Amino acid sequence: MSKKQINFLGQRHLAICFSFLLLCFTAYQWITKGPSKYGIDFVGGTEVVVRLSQPTNVGEIKTVLEKAGVQGAMVQSFEFGSSEFSIKMGEQPGLDHKALAEKMTGAVKTAYPDKVEILKIDSVGATISDEVKKSALIAVIIAVIGLLVYIAFRFEFAFGLGAVVAVFHDVLVAIGIY
Repeated sequence: MSKKQINFLGQRHLAICFSFLLLCFTAYQWITKGPSKYGIDFVGGTEVVVRLSQPTNVGEIKTVLEKAGVQGAMVQSFEFGSSEFSIKMGEQPGLDHKALAEKMTGAVKTAYPDKVEILKIDSVGATISDEVKKSALIAVIIAVIGLLVYIAFRFEFAFGLGAVVAVFHDVLVAIGIY
């Protein structure tokens, strides 16, 4: 039986180019999507969870909301065939959270009278969302430093630094693909 040898270092230029393209794609996604890539937990907004007593789908609810003037709402079904839907909407200029929730629930109640049950209304303000962003960033920084310190003690500092750079690269690529 012969041993197959793969020359990984011989392919390093191709891997570096591929990695660079992935990072460029991540930067492009980050810039073009802007704040829309964040959920309401990070930018503030309102979520309404409704249960309908008749079968419907996400598209129908989006159409109902758009006809009522609620543009840009994100509607999700909890599972396939479920009659429960989450309607999320970022902060809107000129509307407070209560008015936005009333506008969303009013549109659904008008389209499906006596067939709607409001299960939950949640609102997240910009102040809270800024705190969540700050806490998430601090947690990531502490985790990266902890990883670097552990690997530096367990192996060597150069390996630790390389591992942290690799993890950072992988996280950036995952963010870009997501």
